[in-house]
Amino acid sequence: MQPTNSTGSIVKKIGIAIMVIGIAGAITLGQSEGWLSTVVYSIVSLVTGSILISLAEIIKLLQEIANKGKE
Repeated sequence: MQPTNSTGSIVKKIGIAIMVIGIAGAITLGQSEGWLSTVVYSIVSLVTGSILISLAEIIKLLQEIANKGKE
């Protein structure tokens, strides 16, 4: 039985949370600051969340490689 990788799952959940909270925050703050700030905040949160989700996938792939090495 292969061990599960909880670190990758946690990082992925954090990335998704950053995307969701960032978009909600961008819409909320953008109503008072204008549409340009809404777009900028949205892009920043999407990029940050995507980077974290990609990092989570890399962690999972490295764990799979390590598990194959133990067999």
